[in-house]
Amino acid sequence: SETSEFSVLANTINENGSNVSIQAMSHNIIFSTPEFVPSDDACLTSTQVAYNIEEAPPFEEIAPYLVEEGEDYIDADTVWNNLMPQAASVPDNRTRVYSTNTSPYNRIGLVVAWYDNNENGKWDAGEISKGSGSLQGPDVVLTAGHVIMRDGVWSHRVYYYPAKNGTGSDSTGEPYGQATSIACYVSSNWAVVGGNSDYDYGVVVINRNIGALTGYNGKAWTSGSLLGKDVTLTGYPGDKTGSLSETMWKMSGTIKLETTHKIYYDIYTVGGNSGSPVYDSSNIVWGVHTFGSSPYNGGVRITQSLYNLLQEKLEEGLERYK
Repeated sequence: SETSEFSVLANTINENGSNVSIQAMSHNIIFSTPEFVPSDDACLTSTQVAYNIEEAPPFEEIAPYLVEEGEDYIDADTVWNNLMPQAASVPDNRTRVYSTNTSPYNRIGLVVAWYDNNENGKWDAGEISKGSGSLQGPDVVLTAGHVIMRDGVWSHRVYYYPAKNGTGSDSTGEPYGQATSIACYVSSNWAVVGGNSDYDYGVVVINRNIGALTGYNGKAWTSGSLLGKDVTLTGYPGDKTGSLSETMWKMSGTIKLETTHKIYYDIYTVGGNSGSPVYDSSNIVWGVHTFGSSPYNGGVRITQSLYNLLQEKLEEGLERYK
């Protein structure tokens, strides 16, 4: 059912009010939560920003394992791009986002999932998966399910690098530092071998109130059609290597096809884009990118159940950091 499709990872680290509008449009119901923009003069206490003192490792410690080519590199999108190849008919009109520390781009970040396959507690080659994600609350990141779970196997830990801008870990490369997962959520329909791609989304609760610094995106679901809606997809494509590695790129397009659980758009994507938010000009997220296809690429749309989960975690974050 729409209300009981979640599987929860008990990946908990020991600890050392949003508005919802409901609109009726003909016979279609739209539930939406507006974006949150922090005040320029907001004064934040250390407690409001830091929930857990553990932080993600500096990116240069991870970078050696993010091999761009070769069998040791785990591209989170490989399985989907093999099954559903990138649509050649979609032109590559992507542009780089240079000012990643400005709204709405500072709500988007690089997601790195560590699969400790050897169970040795070390970062070994072949154990790193990367994708994109976006903030949906003070400490809530929305990404693709296959970034943080593969064939029913959870990643050991997820790291979030908001507004990542290259491989450096200075104030330019990581303007807001890093954050670490304290809990992860996927649909129970995804948490099995050969999970149902209609439910390929993941929600990560992180250990810092990044949203207080950057704000976070709004979200919406509708029982009606999204065909013809203009949207933008922003994330971290894996084909940008060398000096462009781990840089943010965006492209806009239109929703061309849809199903109950998916949307398809004329936006160029590659591996690494999975988890990228699909949002409108009001910074309202309507979907999350998960696959390449033909003639259009696509992702899972925000359904009522996913909306409810995101709203629940948003409200928990607001309570945690009030």
